[in-house]
Amino acid sequence: GLSVVTADDLARALADIDLARTPLFVEAGPAVGPLLSLLAASLQVKGLSPFIIKGVVAADPLGELAASGRLSCSIESLYI
Repeated sequence: GLSVVTADDLARALADIDLARTPLFVEAGPAVGPLLSLLAASLQVKGLSPFIIKGVVAADPLGELAASGRLSCSIESLYI
């Protein structure tokens, strides 16, 4: 796995990947919002449109809750 905390972290992780030609498949843990924000910021810095991205950015908060018995935030905040 890879821990991504900042847009720079994500930009470094994706630096050698042609996102227009390579589908992106990411398991974002229980919450997808923060990763999507970092991805959008990273693309903006590169001057790329988010519409070039193909693939999946997935979140499974119920799976995380079942596996670990807890979430880092309320389940209600994940589904708004």
